[in-house]
This record gives sequence, C-alpha cells and structure tokens, in this order.
Amino acid sequence: MTFIKGRQIMGAALIANECVDTRLRGEVPGIMCKLDIEKAYDHVNWDFLLNILRQMGFGESVNWRKSNLFPIKEVVQMEELAGIFGCKVMSLFPIPISVVKKLDRLRRNFLWFGNKKGKGYHLVEWKTAQLHKEAGGLGVRNLKLPNDCLLMKWLWRLNGNDHALWKEVILNKYGQTEQWCTNAESTTYETSVWRSIRNLWPRLVKNSCYEVGAGNKILFWKDLWIGQEVLMQVFPDLASICTNLEVTVADSWSPQGWNFFFRRHLNDREVGRFVELLQMIDGFEGTTVEDDTFRWKHDKDGKFSVGRIYRKEVSWMPENKIGPWKHVWKSMAPTKVKCFAWLVIRKACLTHEILQ
Repeated sequence: MTFIKGRQIMGAALIANECVDTRLRGEVPGIMCKLDIEKAYDHVNWDFLLNILRQMGFGESVNWRKSNLFPIKEVVQMEELAGIFGCKVMSLFPIPISVVKKLDRLRRNFLWFGNKKGKGYHLVEWKTAQLHKEAGGLGVRNLKLPNDCLLMKWLWRLNGNDHALWKEVILNKYGQTEQWCTNAESTTYETSVWRSIRNLWPRLVKNSCYEVGAGNKILFWKDLWIGQEVLMQVFPDLASICTNLEVTVADSWSPQGWNFFFRRHLNDREVGRFVELLQMIDGFEGTTVEDDTFRWKHDKDGKFSVGRIYRKEVSWMPENKIGPWKHVWKSMAPTKVKCFAWLVIRKACLTHEILQ
C-alpha cells in the first residue's frame, strides 16, 4: 500500500489489526489471506551495495575511543539508538511500559558504558539525564512520550480532507457521535489498536482549537473556537442555565445576531456576565459555506506535527532557565568537554571525595 497514491503502509497494518479484532470479538471462524507482493528491492545485490557503502565511509565510528576524558562517549548516538529500537512500530502500536523499562535499561548502560561489558557506575540519575539540556539534563528522550505523540497523529489524520481507506474502516466499526472523533471504546478487549489511540483524544484536544466555517460541527459552549478557553469554562454560570450545551455555532448564529436559550430569566449579576459574553464574541464575522477545521492552537499556521506536540508535552521544559547549562551546551568546546563540564557541575565525577 506504500506504493499506492494516498495510502500508507501503516494504514494497512491498522486495517488488518482492526479486522482481526472484529473477527475475534464475533467468535466466528474465518480465513486470513496474506499476499506477498514482489518489490524492487527483492532484486538488489545487497553484498555489492553494502561493500560500496563501506568504501564510502558509512558505518565507521570515528574518534569514539581516542580519549577517556569522561565516560559518556556515546551521548550523541542516543537518539539514533532510540530510533532503531522504535522503528515504525511506535507510529501505530502503543509501547508497553515493561518494554520501555527494558529499553531504558539498555539505553542507560549504553550511555555510561558504551560497548564495554561489565559493571560500572551510573553517575547521574536517569530522570536527570532525561531533563531538557537547559534544565540541567542531557535531553535524552522519554520513549513513551514520542510513542504517544506518534499515535496522536492518527487522530489528527482522522479529521483530514483525504478519503483514506483506514478512516472508512475505523468510522464504520466504532461510529462517530462526536463530530471530530470516534466513539470511545468501553470493552475490555486488548486487541484493538484504535482503542489505545482513541484514549489520547483528550490530550490532543487540549492542544487544539477549531476554526469556524459552516459552524455545524463546532459546539458553541464546549469547543474552543474563540478566545483561549472554551466558553463553558469562562462563563460556567451562564452555561449552567443554558437549555442545551450541545448547541452548535451554526444553530446559535443568524444574520440577525446570536440566539441564546436559557431556562429562566437572568438575574442582575448574570446580565452583567451575559454582556461580557457578547463583548467576547463580538468580533465573530459569521459562518461561511466552508467546512469547519481542526487546528493546532500553539502555532499560527495551525498545522500539527509530531515534533510540535512532543515539545509541548515535554513537562520538563523549563519556563525560567536557571543555571549555567545554556552556556555549557552553547559553547564551542567539543562534545566530550561539554559533557565532562556537565558532570563536574553535577558533582558526579568519580573523584576520591565522591567515592568516599
């Protein structure tokens, strides 16, 4: 499916998983057919290709062992190692916590010992190493967080304009009472990949907003379409006496003005709050014939990316960067020297005083 326009290989994997899940739930016998399609790289002479790559210098670890100034020789390769472990699997399947712990153990050993075997010292706590560099860490990625960010991309694609086959499968299987996502799964079955993806929807919504087009998919009170917070949170007193919190922007708006329906007359305090509400939505220019759109709220272009959600989700990104860390990592010194300085500042060097 990778070679078919508009299709992705992981989309095929998602469809296959959901079809098998449906069959298992139904307890109806069935047959699964797997077709092996011949690809171009089936005819590549790999021995010849690898020999050419070696001659061009690929695969060499240059200068890694020239100095023993400090033990963190492989810190630059940590991201590559995480990528090798994750491959494409992390872009569709949730990584189990037990697997994360095993991979973290491998990464810790790789960070401090490299290719050496035997016991040694972990000079700095692993949680500290995972802090952002400007917060005093090494910026080593948390494996679970990128996995969640990659899974959230499926939820974003669900609201895209393309007509991918996997969308049709998912929407038909789970239904869509909500305008922007499928129904939540309450089953105890663990074979469904989409169930794990769907559970991340609240985290994506927290970082997104809506741009009003026709207004028929955006809820006036519950969706973030104007301001910095949803209107139900800004005006809880008015929302509590509204007859219908599921009303859309399209139903609330008319060329003559806004239509509001409350269960009773407003008291003096509520009248003042209602005036504040009207002032807040005064700049709304009205609905159009265009479709409503789902947007990333932290950047002007409104586009989602895994990198953007990762940076936003990283809880250890400091707002007030205190300490010499920025000067250490921005210096022109070699990486080994900067890492050694990091250890010195952390008081983590294997000195006689520390060992005592």
